[in-house]
Amino acid sequence: MFDPLNVNQRRRLLRWSIATSTTALLLVPLAALPGPAFDENGGRLAAPQVPAIPERLAYPALTVRHDPFARPTPPPATLGDDSEMVLPPNDGILAVPIVRAVLLGASPKALVELDGRTRIVEIGTRLGGTTIAAINAEGITLDDGERVPIDAGRR
Repeated sequence: MFDPLNVNQRRRLLRWSIATSTTALLLVPLAALPGPAFDENGGRLAAPQVPAIPERLAYPALTVRHDPFARPTPPPATLGDDSEMVLPPNDGILAVPIVRAVLLGASPKALVELDGRTRIVEIGTRLGGTTIAAINAEGITLDDGERVPIDAGRR
C-alpha cells in the first residue's frame, strides 16, 4: 500500500496542481485563435470580407410650431351667452386653513396648512386675510370670529 503523505508532500502537490491549472487557463486564449480556413479539397480559403461601415446617420430637421415650455392658455370661461367676462384660473376658490396640530404652553403655536403649504403660526400671525386671535386645545380662533378646529385625520 501507499504511505500516507506528510505535510510537505501535500503542499508540493497543491502548488503543482495550482501551477498546472493556471498554465492551462492562461493558454486557453491561444487555442481559440483562428487558423487558416480550408475547403473540402484541402485548398486555402480567402479571408472573409469585412462589411463596409455605413454612412453617418442624418437626423431629420425639426420644425417647432409652438414653444414647448410655454404654458397653454386656458380657454376663456364665460358666465353666459352675452357676457364677455373672462375669469382667471382658480378665481373664486376660497382657501380654508386646516389645523393639523396644536402646541399649548406659555407661547401656544399651531401647525396650519393653507394653500398646500404647512407652517407654524402663533397668536398675532397673519393667516389668509385675517389674524389669529387665540390658540386652544380645540383649534384656532381668528380675529373675525371664525373657529378652525383641529383636523389631523383628514388629508
